[in-house]
Amino acid sequence: MPASASLMLVSSLAVTDPATIDWRAPAQCPDATEVTTMMTHLLRAQSSGFAQLEVHATVVREADRFQLALDLRSTHGQLQRTLAADECISLARAVALIVAVHLDPMRVSQSLHEPNHAKGNLTFAVSSP
Repeated sequence: MPASASLMLVSSLAVTDPATIDWRAPAQCPDATEVTTMMTHLLRAQSSGFAQLEVHATVVREADRFQLALDLRSTHGQLQRTLAADECISLARAVALIVAVHLDPMRVSQSLHEPNHAKGNLTFAVSSP
């Protein structure tokens, strides 16, 4: 395994008072600040007044794909997911979306349907079935 493949970015960032993200990912992935920016964009503001949410997200590169192990914990319970993607940015976006939905699903729904919801380097495509 090349040395660069084992290099990980480890950061923990308080997103809002009720949420903390522990993001561990290879160097070529977005960092915790970028994930938080995506999440805040989805919320259109920092949420407050929700149950404490603790997020642990670990991304590793396996062969030609990135694998995510996600663990969310709050006073309401625990959610664990594993996801895989060809690009790490897709996993970062997924974490931002999952965390934002847990904090304020209605606000995320509203922001996704606003005409100019894609700003900066974050783009979420919303399609109807």
